[in-house]
Amino acid sequence: MKKALTARLAALGHDGLIRRTVAIGSSPGPVVKVSGREVINLSSNDYLGLAAHPALKKAAHEASESLGTSAAAARLVTGTLEVHEDLEKAIASFIGAPRALLFGSGYLANVGVLASLASEGGVIYSDERNHASIVDACRLADASVRIYRHRDVSHLSRLLAKTSSEKGPRIVVTESVFSMDGHLGPVQEICDLAERARAWVYVDEAHAFGLLGPSGRGLAADFLAQGRVHVIMGTLGKALGSYGAFVAGSTELVEYLTSTTRTFLYSTALPPHVIAASKASLGIVSGDEGDALRERLQHNTSFFRGGLAAQGWELGEAQGPILPIIVEGPRKAVALADSLLMRGVLVRAMRFPTVPRGSERLRVVVSAGHDEDHLRAALGAFGEARREGA
Repeated sequence: MKKALTARLAALGHDGLIRRTVAIGSSPGPVVKVSGREVINLSSNDYLGLAAHPALKKAAHEASESLGTSAAAARLVTGTLEVHEDLEKAIASFIGAPRALLFGSGYLANVGVLASLASEGGVIYSDERNHASIVDACRLADASVRIYRHRDVSHLSRLLAKTSSEKGPRIVVTESVFSMDGHLGPVQEICDLAERARAWVYVDEAHAFGLLGPSGRGLAADFLAQGRVHVIMGTLGKALGSYGAFVAGSTELVEYLTSTTRTFLYSTALPPHVIAASKASLGIVSGDEGDALRERLQHNTSFFRGGLAAQGWELGEAQGPILPIIVEGPRKAVALADSLLMRGVLVRAMRFPTVPRGSERLRVVVSAGHDEDHLRAALGAFGEARREGA
């Protein structure tokens, strides 16, 4: 085994695809410690800067004191605490959905729910750049899979016209914000097509929930209320600064998933301190402070995007806080990330299979927690790296 794995590692190294973790020696934030040195963090999904917010830490501490550190069982055994159901009701109310169901992570939600919905066959139509969890769900599902070109509703329309299901549903799956590109998914156009084709619509709101739409409800909430989106998946570990995920939709959907979804049935429930932090975060996101944080994030994103563009970096068509800097080849992406880290900026290189070959990039993410001093210093580092040809 050792010999075989050594050979595989050598092949990965030859292709520039070796991955290594970077250990953070501080709490999450706009500035973190790496190897004892403070660096500006431009790779986090903590978009609103809530992961170290005092209200979340206070709620988590109080829940640990009163309820312990673990739910100690799966939800259908003895792992459902009152706080789980309270958070599910709060999420459903915030989105405007009849029901919501918590999962351990967005990955577990996507893999489990899609496999459950397609357990009796059917067809899944998936955007070619959907997240790996959706790709794996398609592999696991007992359904035919059709991949449509990225955000190409014309291609999706042709696939819907050509394929039909003798049994099981037809399910169109898209992200509302694509995590590696920053592109917005054409949710309305997909709803229009699916309505005519009598297909179900599943929207992954991982990078939109808490950020986009009225009060941060996401891009699909209004369509769900209209009955045009059937399933919304959102995460609690990005804009909300906590951990976990949920699926929202009709009462019938949640009742069905509760009885059939393997990643829900056979996973220990989220611990109470995580639930409490998520509930506190939801209160912030849905209120005036959330509005102010989203406004701050928009300002920071515009400022930083403008600075990068002025330096000549290729940013693609990103429409949110995710700013992909496209580079040529995996080795160059890693070299650029290393050069920036030496200059005090932490940003990670994205390579195959996370992104297609030939589209390697640095995935730059600003947050509401950054101030202009952080952003100006980071732009200075990017400018130096570009001048030196890193």
